[in-house]
This record gives sequence, C-alpha cells and structure tokens, in this order.
Amino acid sequence: MKKTTKSTVKEIDYLGLIVSPEGIRVDPAKVVKAIDWSTPSKVVQVQEFVGFCNFYRTFIKDYSRIAAPLFNLTRKNHPWEWTEECASAFKQLKEALRSAPVLIIPDISKQFFLECDASDFATGAILSQFSEDDRLHPVAFLSKAMTPAERNYDIYHKELLAIVKALKEWRHLLEGTALPVQIITDHKNLEPFKASKDLRGRLARWAGFLSEFNFQLKYRPGKTNAIEPDEVLDDRIRDAYLQDERLNHIIEALQKNDKVKNWSWDNGLLMFKNKIYVPNDDSIRKDILASRHDNMAAGHPGQFRTLELINRKYYWKSLKKSVISYVSHCESCIRNKHSNQLPPGLLNPIELPSRPWDHINYDLITGLPESEGFDAILTVVDRMSRMVHFIPTTSRASATDVANLFVTYVWKLHGLPSKTISDRGPQFNSAFLKQLYKRLDIKPSLSTAFRPQTDGLAERLNQVVEIYLRHYVAYKQDDWVGILPMAEFAYNNSVNASTNQTPFFACYGFHPRFSIGQQADESVPHADERADQLKARMEELQSSVNLANEKIKHYYDLKHRSPEDIKVGDKVWLDARNIKTERPVAKLSAKKIGPYKVLKREGSHAFKLDLPHTLRVHPVFHTSLVSLKKDDPFGREPPQPPAEVTPDGEEEYEVEKILDSRKRRNQVQYLVHWKGYGPESNTWEPLEHLDTAMGAVKKFHRENPKAIRHPDLEEGVVSRARRRR
Repeated sequence: MKKTTKSTVKEIDYLGLIVSPEGIRVDPAKVVKAIDWSTPSKVVQVQEFVGFCNFYRTFIKDYSRIAAPLFNLTRKNHPWEWTEECASAFKQLKEALRSAPVLIIPDISKQFFLECDASDFATGAILSQFSEDDRLHPVAFLSKAMTPAERNYDIYHKELLAIVKALKEWRHLLEGTALPVQIITDHKNLEPFKASKDLRGRLARWAGFLSEFNFQLKYRPGKTNAIEPDEVLDDRIRDAYLQDERLNHIIEALQKNDKVKNWSWDNGLLMFKNKIYVPNDDSIRKDILASRHDNMAAGHPGQFRTLELINRKYYWKSLKKSVISYVSHCESCIRNKHSNQLPPGLLNPIELPSRPWDHINYDLITGLPESEGFDAILTVVDRMSRMVHFIPTTSRASATDVANLFVTYVWKLHGLPSKTISDRGPQFNSAFLKQLYKRLDIKPSLSTAFRPQTDGLAERLNQVVEIYLRHYVAYKQDDWVGILPMAEFAYNNSVNASTNQTPFFACYGFHPRFSIGQQADESVPHADERADQLKARMEELQSSVNLANEKIKHYYDLKHRSPEDIKVGDKVWLDARNIKTERPVAKLSAKKIGPYKVLKREGSHAFKLDLPHTLRVHPVFHTSLVSLKKDDPFGREPPQPPAEVTPDGEEEYEVEKILDSRKRRNQVQYLVHWKGYGPESNTWEPLEHLDTAMGAVKKFHRENPKAIRHPDLEEGVVSRARRRR
C-alpha cells in the first residue's frame, strides 16, 4: 500500500523571501538586517548595501529614483562624499524594506491588470491580479527613470513608453495570455492606438512590439488612476499597524468589540472619526501626500486644497503640519507658481553724500527722433541737491564719448565726484571707463541685474524729461534739442519733494532770476555769516534728504518682507520674469529657474550667482529676485530641466562632467553626466557630439592623464553639448 505524507508547513523561506499561500514577502530577518545596517564610510560598503537592496527592488516603489544618490557614489572616478541626499536615500531604502507590501503569486490562468503612468522624468507600473477576496492585489512594482531624450517626449509618447517598458519587464508573464491583459491608462488618446493605420518611426516600432501581446487598452480618468492606487495603500496601512506599538491597545480593544471613543474597526483598517488612521510610517504618509498633490488629477493644489483632499479619507496626527511641509518644499510648485508672499528685501538707502555733486547718477534716454544730429539724452543728477544736467548725444555714443561729455558739461562745473551710479549699458560698463575711474579715484556703482531701483533716481528723472518734452515739442518732434536747456532750468528751479528746496538754491544759496524785471534786493551778509548760512543750509539739506529716504524706506518696507538668510555656498531659485528662453510661450514657462549656487555677496542686498553660460545676463541679482532652496524632507526627485532647442532644430543639454572614456569600434566615446539629471541618465557620446563641451573633455583628461584620448582632440572651451533629434 502506497503511503502519502501531508505537510503542515504553511510558508517557506526561499532565498530571502517568505513564500506562503497569501503571497511573497520579504524575509523579516533580512528586514532586520537592513534596518541595523550601519552608515557606509567607503564605496565598497555602499556597493554591498545597494546590492542587497537591489535583490528586493520588485518590492520597492520608485527604487531607481530613491537609490540614485547611492548609485552615483559607486561610479568610477566619482569622489567620495556622503551627502545629505545619500543619507536620505539610505534611510528611505531601509524604510521601504521595512514596509514592503506582500506580493501575491501570479496565476497565468487568471487575467492580469496593468496600471501604467508617466511623470516628467520616470515611468511606473503596477501588475495586479484579483485574489480570493475579489480585490486587486499587486504582483510586482516597476519604476524606470527616463533618459534625457525620453524626458522630451510629449505626454502621448510618455504614456506609451510606460506601457512598452512594463510589457518588456513582465514579458514572461504577459506574452501569450489566454485572457487579454487589461492595460489601464488615464490618457484617453491612447485608446485608438491599436486601430491606427498611419504609424511611423518610434510609434511603428512600438506597434510591432505590442502586436506580440493580447491586451486591451482601458481608459480610466486620472482621479482614479495613480502609480499606487488607494487599494494598495490600504493594504500597506494594514501591514504597518503591526509595527506601530502605540496602536496595539486600541486595536486589541476594538477586536474584543469594546467601545473606544472616536475609534472603530472596519475590514482590517483602524478608523478615527470615520477616516482611515495612517500609522507612523513615513513612506506611506509620503505616498498619500503625493497621490493628493503630485498626481495629475490633483494638479499640485495649495496647502488648503491638498489638506482637504487627504482629509476626505485619511487622518494622522500632525497631518496639517505634514501637508504644509510637503507643499512648501514641492519643487514643481516653486518653479511654476506665483508667490503669494510679499517680495523679499527691505529697502537699503544708498549712502548719503557729504556735499553737492559728490555722488551722482547718470543714464541714457534713447529711442528719440533725430534732432540736430542727436537721438539720445545723457541725464546727470546730483544725489544731494537733485540738480540735473540734460546733455544731447547719440545712442551710438561710446564710453570715450560719455567721458568727454562728462568733462565738458559736469566736471568743469562741479569737479570730480567720489561715486557714480549708472545702469549696465555698454557705455557705462566698458574697460575704458573702468580704467578712467580707477585713475581718477572714482568709485563706480552699476545697477543690479533687472533691478532698476538701484539707479532709481536717474530712472525717475528720465520720466520727468520725457513728460516735459511731450508738452513743448513740435508736431514732427525734431526740435527737442533746443528745448533741453529750458527743461533743465525748469527742473532745477522747482522745489524737490525730498529736499524741500529747489536744486538751484540747494547748490548756490539763492534763486535764479526767473524773468526780466526788478528782482528783490538781497543784502550781502558778512563773510562769516555767509559761511554759517551755507553750513546750515548743507545740514538742512542732508537732514531733508535723510528724512525723505526714511519715509521712502518706511512705505517700501510695508510691502516687503525681511530677506532670507542666504550665505555663500547656498543654492537659490532665480525669478525668471526677466530671463529669455527658447520656449515658445512665456506664460507656460517656469516662474523660477535654478537652483544656482551663491558665489559671493555683493553689498547687503545682492548676490552673485554661478549661472550657466546659456544665461547671458549679469550674474548679480537683488535679493528680491532670489529665494533660498530648502532641502526637501520627503526626498522627492526634482523635476528635470527641459532641453533647449536651437534654431537648427537640435536639442541641447548641458554637460556637468565627463566621467570616463572608452574605445568602441575604432571610435573613442566619453561617458557624460548631464547637468540636472541623475546618474541613471549618463550616456556614452562620441567626440563630435561634444563639440561645445571641449572644456569638460579637457578637464577630464587633465585629471585622468592615462584615460583613452581622442587623437583629433581640438581646442575649445565651452560647456554645452548637443544631440541630433
């Protein structure tokens, strides 16, 4: 008689996995090992940890994104530096393993459901099947970073890319299925894809690959589709309750049918005031925040609306604090939304001069119709007395011409100033004028980039001149040069609101004769009395200007806030309102760009930034145009910068660094790390693709003299590279 044996073992440990009828989960002993893993201090230790985690990547959502900083550390020739990003990735991987979900065992006789989605920089997918409880459960997760080229696909191609990558990953399960694979997408335009007849290029290749599968495309509105649906989140919450010891007494009481105020038990979920209570699990809370903020269906709402969306279903202590922190650190919101805060930067009045014509402002008014051979006006104003000179010139005036005008019309009357303030026009920022100032011991001050308030006195004066000329110029507007002397006299003979005196009286101590006729007699005082009067007038003038500055500062500061504490070495966002890009419409472009490193503090209210050469602007910006980049406590991947498109139809990417070189098929190639992209996007490029990044290539060879070198390496120092579309 044949004997049979019956095993009572309900689960087995197989290669670090626990296999049971319920599914596959990570071996708890391995989880403990990961949690107890000490912080790496050298590359070999990082490689060991990454190798350990890589075995369990199927259980970890967004694995490639989370582990990117650690991958980077293991690159060849990469310097060792354990940064905050590395520490955050190390911690997140530990937490992801601790809270890893149970994956059900795939059954090829049942129908598969494939949910795919794409963001700006990655694709994601969940492969699921219905289990015995008639609910969808995950079989596996997939997360793939896009290459720089893929990041520039339109949304239609990105969504298809997510499907193609998922089918390639799980081809062994999904190819040749009896029941069609239900591919769920939130992009309605994909539904007619299979029936399309006119497919070319990339779409034709994908169509050929997809024809090998039995599948149906199903449209599901975005609000019900996400990288991780609520059902999966709820399962993770159930598992996480076991790890939160603070909830044990509540759960035990409810399972005994004891009543606990505000708490209830529903299908394995702990409910607080009829909302699912989320345990103290950073990974789960972060994913809930992402589903109600980052998701296309959510649309990156503000703090109030994000809180309301979460509050409909979930609750945890300090939920509001979590939402405020998550939304305020969202880089996509920082880049693309208008700030509702008061602009930063309190007014910093310019140093008060000690005497008239010691500090002057000057500027050019251009774009005027030609009059007597002139088409521009050089305006010069004394910061103390507010006296002005309007000097006709041309818009083609060079720095030498400006210097000659200054000697002819200003120097001979008032002597040398100790400080000048002007804008950044080529006439005022040339090597000639800088050398002249140096020889004459004059301190030039150029206005901050995109900050006209720095030269505000001259800017306001320009408006006054233009208004005066409008009143008196002829119909053909060709006689304004003859009107300028009267405009100058009228301005200098009018009381200035800041000094409460006319500029003429402030400089000379008397009022000019306004018209022909008898002037009132003025007694000539004793010389000492005259000197005392002049001294008193100067003190009164300084006091008036100082009082005016204080009033201006008071009202200015009411509409501004104190600037952030920004230090050299910090990274800051730059307001993009004045930056021209190649993108078609400014309305849909980012509101802030960067972040950029602060190289130097210029004065008390401006910073010099480390800008890429593509931004051809002066790198010094007022504090109102920059804002501090703060570390994201949630460790999210920042949105990647788009490639620039040149007039020749080429996509340009900026090279951060050359990492390695090799020879393939008689061709020398260089491993390129692209600025703004993760290490997973590094690519091997031939030298002809780096014709505008020779500086980076040279630097690589200087640091690695034994590396393979291209025989025809040419001279050139630039910092961008391009790839043909």
